[in-house]
Amino acid sequence: GANRPGIAHAVAAERAIATEGEVRRVREVNVELRDRIRTLEVDLQMSRAREASAAEGARLARDFARAEDEVREVRDRPEVEALRAELEKANEAVRRSEAHALVAAERSHEADRLQI
Repeated sequence: GANRPGIAHAVAAERAIATEGEVRRVREVNVELRDRIRTLEVDLQMSRAREASAAEGARLARDFARAEDEVREVRDRPEVEALRAELEKANEAVRRSEAHALVAAERSHEADRLQI
């Protein structure tokens, strides 16, 4: 029976070593889990940012389409078409007037030259 304390001590020492190993493994797993959680949190934030960006893009596209529709509606109104036709007539009148003025200026210049 004199051997019992030696065996008990050896068993206790082995248990302590095993426990230290388990503690070390648990710590390593903890570090890995913390890193993984951090990675997942970053992924989640990026995913939320992409989602928000996509939602904003969709909203802008809807706003743009709505604005295009409004412009088309205004452009296609009869009164706008009438104004456009009137503007074209006015532009044509200005062009004719400019052409007449040019011809008159050339004639005046020619007359001045003949008098000299």
